[in-house]
Amino acid sequence: TMLKMRLAYSSMITPTAAGFILYPPDQPADLHYFTPQGDPVRTDSLPWSGFHQLESLARQFRTAVDPKSGRWVLGFIYGNGWFAFDSAGHASERRFYVEPTRFPAVIKEHKERGTVITSLIRTPASALDIQLVGDTVFVLFDGQEPARRRKVDMYSWETGKYFGSLMLPEPADNISIAGASLRVFSSYPVPKLAYYERVR
Repeated sequence: TMLKMRLAYSSMITPTAAGFILYPPDQPADLHYFTPQGDPVRTDSLPWSGFHQLESLARQFRTAVDPKSGRWVLGFIYGNGWFAFDSAGHASERRFYVEPTRFPAVIKEHKERGTVITSLIRTPASALDIQLVGDTVFVLFDGQEPARRRKVDMYSWETGKYFGSLMLPEPADNISIAGASLRVFSSYPVPKLAYYERVR
């Protein structure tokens, strides 16, 4: 089925039990909720005024949904911060990663004929990927530490408390959690999908 949306663009789509969520960067509201058929339900905004002051390039984020509870999370790829949402879409205040990172500056270059090219200053990323299982938020972190891209930080969805970190044997690009299994995709030095068992 192809759904005809009422929004011109969304930086991401998040599927939920009740439908899906879109994030148009040029609308007053940040979150647009839809039914599975593509009908609009409601809109909402992130509970942090700083989000609207960021350039759209720096707003990049990852999301993850826990299919059992309907809870979900939104974590910034750049900059220190993530939000916890309950199944009704109510959001927590902005929470912070255990390793602080700053939002990158955006460079605007004025070219011929009035065109403007925008780009980000190269800076360490924050959440390369994010997953949610029950009350635990898993964040594959970049940062500047020697263990960058190997560290999976864990937080409480309920409180935002840092639980500790899992350490991968090699750098990763994406993670997926299924029970005690941790699935990891790495693109360097060659594309590879690895499976690990989480042991407490």
